[in-house]
Amino acid sequence: MPQRVNEAPRKGLDLSEIEPFFVCAFDPGGTTGWAIADYSPKQHGPRILFSCGQIGSHQHHLELYAWIRSRCKLTSQRVHLVCEEFDFRANLQKSRVDLISREYIGIIKLCAAEADKTVLFENASTAKRYVPDWKIKALGPGAWQPGQPHAMDAMRHLLYYMAIRMNLLSYFAQTWLNAAAAAAAAETAMSED
Repeated sequence: MPQRVNEAPRKGLDLSEIEPFFVCAFDPGGTTGWAIADYSPKQHGPRILFSCGQIGSHQHHLELYAWIRSRCKLTSQRVHLVCEEFDFRANLQKSRVDLISREYIGIIKLCAAEADKTVLFENASTAKRYVPDWKIKALGPGAWQPGQPHAMDAMRHLLYYMAIRMNLLSYFAQTWLNAAAAAAAAETAMSED
């Protein structure tokens, strides 16, 4: 079971002014990554809980369906579903492409449709550019799962969605600034040695 990290409110954003939310993000494929952000102040206080993990490397259609139905709080009005899009471009793809991602996207869409929800699709390169590893690491062990690249890609989509689409960038800003400053200080110390 992935660990969770409890995040304290960030300077510049008062979470008490925000309605509760629950975001599920997916990186569908031969191994499907998932990431969750849960802001339920009545249950957890004024912090966002992060968790992530992976399903698969085997055929996992039914497992993914059951996981979404049990974990994504689809009956809640406050749920957001985010998924990496898959665009096949014959002239740019490898010669042998595994199209299984489309099947798993179909399962995510089915679960959303059954609950009368929509899925927001994001471009893989946008999320990777905007949320490099160090930004995920800065959020702690619930968000960062080394050795689980698909979970990390799902977390990138989740964080991009929260920062940009939900306009919560100020929640993350201080953490990311502190992490960047610490990295710069470490690099300076190493160059002085």
